[in-house]
Amino acid sequence: MNPCERLSQWVGVKSFSGEEGPMADIAEATMTELGLRPQRLGHNVWATVGDGAHHLLLISHLDTVRPGDGWVQDPWCAEWHDGKLTGLGANDAKGCALAMLLATARARPQNIRVTVLLVAEEETGGPGGVSLALGPASGGEPFTAALVGEPTQTAPCTAQRGMIGFRVTSRGTMAHVGHPHKGDNAIHRAARDITALQSLKFVAHERLGTPIPQVTMIQGGTGRNQIPDRCEWYIDIRTTPMQDHTQLFHQISGLLESEVELHTERYQPCETPNGSAIECAALTASHHAAFGSPTVSDWCFLGDIPAVKAGPGDSVRSHTANEYLMEHELHEGIALYLRAIEAYEAEVTRG
Repeated sequence: MNPCERLSQWVGVKSFSGEEGPMADIAEATMTELGLRPQRLGHNVWATVGDGAHHLLLISHLDTVRPGDGWVQDPWCAEWHDGKLTGLGANDAKGCALAMLLATARARPQNIRVTVLLVAEEETGGPGGVSLALGPASGGEPFTAALVGEPTQTAPCTAQRGMIGFRVTSRGTMAHVGHPHKGDNAIHRAARDITALQSLKFVAHERLGTPIPQVTMIQGGTGRNQIPDRCEWYIDIRTTPMQDHTQLFHQISGLLESEVELHTERYQPCETPNGSAIECAALTASHHAAFGSPTVSDWCFLGDIPAVKAGPGDSVRSHTANEYLMEHELHEGIALYLRAIEAYEAEVTRG
């Protein structure tokens, strides 16, 4: 079965986050067919080739979001037309996952280990994904570098935004609107704080730009004739490595009149160490310059492992109706990962 036929098969399998079992079965069977020795934990599947002190991780995900409106065909009717495969997950990220698997099966590393790890629940950040599988897949020894398979037009992403979210509660005193001096309007307090957010200034990151806090949800009041005593709202900030999340929480709390709670900081910003072996290998393997990504990925959960995000396809197609991948992109992705494996081995052998 050639790469295009395999991708059509993979895209034709429903694999929503938390429901990746059938897709994991196929990935495991593909590894066996290609001569690899797959291992599995839940819906996470991996295989390792080569041997050596340096251990390169290739990681992508098997799950997809659910399809929205606007599809002109069945999202799982995965057929190629004029070199284009339209289907849910073709771009994000089954094309990357398959390309990583095929590259690993074709690689012949002499002085390094290479593990391809295809995980579950990336789209929801659930416990069934990389956080669960990373230790077993490493064989008890830490990975020394990683490639994260996401659609980047095969360009190396060497910086990625993180995300921190705050739940804000503005409190006041309820009163009849005819007697406003008897009350304290919680929505007015929220409005002052939302305006105050605009005074926050951050230093721009070279590849990720400047974070801009966004109020994404707001709810307050119980009746049109009552001054509200409570208003709850949420702030979302897509951070860069130049922001410390703990310091940012204290900064926001000190700026606002309202009560601020940390809602989420699961996604930490990431940046590839300058001059690291994986950065040099990715730049050697790609025909593109490095860039910074505004979207999050499993890179956030790799801890101190030096990593680069790269893969076939285009991020702007992800989570959209009629998502697709081109045939030439799939082949470019396979070639990218093969070159990256070879270049990483060359880097650490020289080093």
